[in-house]
Amino acid sequence: MQKNNRIELIDLIRGTALLGILLMNIRLFSQPYAAYFNPLAYGDYQGINKLWWDLQYIVADQKFMVIFSMLFGASTALVCDQYTKKQLNCGVMFGRRMAILLAIGLIHSYIIWHGDILVSYAICSLFPFLFRNTHWHVSLVAGIICLLIGSAISYSSYLTISVLPNHVQQQIAQAFWSPNTATLDAEIVAFQGAWIDQFATRIGMAFHFQTESFINWGLWRISGLMLLGLTAYRGGFLTGQFSLTQYALIGIAASILGLILICFGYHFNNIENWTFAASFFKNKLWNYWGSVLLALSYICLLAIIQNKQYLTYLTSHLRNIGRTALSNYLLQSLMCTGIIYGFKLFARLDAIQSGCLVLSVWLTQTIMTHYWLKYNSMGPVEGVWRKLTITSLSANK
Repeated sequence: MQKNNRIELIDLIRGTALLGILLMNIRLFSQPYAAYFNPLAYGDYQGINKLWWDLQYIVADQKFMVIFSMLFGASTALVCDQYTKKQLNCGVMFGRRMAILLAIGLIHSYIIWHGDILVSYAICSLFPFLFRNTHWHVSLVAGIICLLIGSAISYSSYLTISVLPNHVQQQIAQAFWSPNTATLDAEIVAFQGAWIDQFATRIGMAFHFQTESFINWGLWRISGLMLLGLTAYRGGFLTGQFSLTQYALIGIAASILGLILICFGYHFNNIENWTFAASFFKNKLWNYWGSVLLALSYICLLAIIQNKQYLTYLTSHLRNIGRTALSNYLLQSLMCTGIIYGFKLFARLDAIQSGCLVLSVWLTQTIMTHYWLKYNSMGPVEGVWRKLTITSLSANK
């Protein structure tokens, strides 16, 4: 499971999650913001488009974000252990590392794409850092508590909003759940225009995501998942130390229970016709928890594939993506915004076209990463990130 001081299973999981997360992000790249959450907000929700949306919801929505967040919690422990081993000040080094990531995230979110997650990760990294040396039982309980707080906030929001008069609920929903034609047209015109036309819209969306949305959802969700990742790393789950039987049993149980929860939420959303308060605050909790379980089953499957050396050609490329995850995350944004905004394809791609774009981006990233790592030991952004961290340390000595 380990080669050249890298944990190959973690690289494989990270690479899979990085590519998988595009299955959801492509919707935010190519469609109005509301369509990410509500299939009735924009477009044709039937036929192949409905199948594509439903598959994204069941298979991808939140699942790869869960894995990515868990791995970030694990990497917190990993890099802090390295700092300690080298007798460096762990707090100072990790603080600089996250400050640089925060700066990268801010540039990404306001200049390139408003759906950035790096800013949230840089802030939430405080949680796994504080728990990095605790027993895995402690970080597990802390992670579950964070997720429970996020659930409680969501359900209490549902109870508060659902008792409001219908016209008030509709006014709230128009902001991001079911915008009127004028609002949709304004967003479409902005993202089909020049970069400067997109800038004002992007600022508002990014700021909302990093403030109100982060406080009510991201802070507790991401922090809880990072703590679960820290737990899984310390407990050996992410490093391949479980037996194949354990991975198989956990994977089967987690996939069955996770799919049941996710399908319940999907069923209730359809019954209630994707109404705002019920779907966004109450019914999403089924996927909130189900996605964690299904993500665990994905990890178990990858652990078995890695251990048995199945699909070696594919897994070697996925590990390469995992080694350069930050660079490839930003490359996804550059490619998708360059193609979709550059060729004025925003709000014009159907399900088949979106799927083809995802496959094209995956293939391009795989080829570029393969050749880059032939001559370099890490991704370009990872190299800059590391160099800036070390440079800032040297400057203060």
